[in-house]
Amino acid sequence: MTTPFPLLRLPRLALIPVFQQMEPLGIIAFSLLSKRAMRLSQFFRLKSEVVSLVLGANRIDMMVRLNCGLELGLDYQIGNGRVIWWIHQKKIVWPKLRRLSMVDCISRIIRVTHSNFIDDLSIFEVPRYDVFPILGLLPTIHKVSVSNIPDTLALGALKIVLLKTSKLDLCPTYQLRSMEKFQEILIANLDVINISRDLPFTLDDLLMTNAIKIKLKNPTLKAKDLNRFFKLWMQNRCNPRMEYLSVWTDNFFREDLLRNGLNAVQVSGGTTRTFRVSGYVKQQPIGKTISGGFDIKRVDGTKGTIEIRKMLFRDIQIRFYVWP
Repeated sequence: MTTPFPLLRLPRLALIPVFQQMEPLGIIAFSLLSKRAMRLSQFFRLKSEVVSLVLGANRIDMMVRLNCGLELGLDYQIGNGRVIWWIHQKKIVWPKLRRLSMVDCISRIIRVTHSNFIDDLSIFEVPRYDVFPILGLLPTIHKVSVSNIPDTLALGALKIVLLKTSKLDLCPTYQLRSMEKFQEILIANLDVINISRDLPFTLDDLLMTNAIKIKLKNPTLKAKDLNRFFKLWMQNRCNPRMEYLSVWTDNFFREDLLRNGLNAVQVSGGTTRTFRVSGYVKQQPIGKTISGGFDIKRVDGTKGTIEIRKMLFRDIQIRFYVWP
């Protein structure tokens, strides 16, 4: 009978050469054995560069790219507790993890890979498990995407991650008929908010939104709505944080109604200017080239530029830049 080797009883210095011979996945697997194994695994400084997490109905998909260049894909299957790793398209199946919950498994992987940042979190189906403990353990999140889940679940999830993220993509949910339930989200100090084409979004919703960069891909806002918004902006009565606004509209858009009463100064089409939206989280400032447009001024002297672009399928995009 073979006697098990008491690896965890070795002093830390003796463990160093052992860990040096282990592959990254081996270190992660070792961390799942026990709390002490997890603490020892953290000492050997695996480091993630990119982490994404997708919460589905009965599974959790996680992608971790380490600074050594290795990319690991994890598929945690709810119910049977199996964990499937994908490494360069090679499938490795772990049996059910005894006495280790789904939350503990994800938490240990995040800790042992020193993932201080989640690049992308997506919730796109109604989970058949309690998603809130998972959301609570996550570190700072760059981008959150929510779609095709009930409003109550979407709102509850967003309330948890709101203080951890700066960028939100809001897509259609089963019951969403207005943004009224999401007012708490709109007034948050987000850096970026993207509203899907199929979501209703009114002038009141836009006036309530407090993000630095706003992208609206739905055609519900008309020229009169935007004209009213720009007039309130000129009076410094809405969203002083905003630096960039993008609104898609349809081919019935009337430019004369947009410019009515704004005292806008037309800039020659041959004049090009470079606008930079402030960097947010891990992203550097983004440069955008503006040709022509119409300049308006806020009461405090801040200048803004309205740009009207004709896009594919006869859609029209209104861009608004606030100059520093």
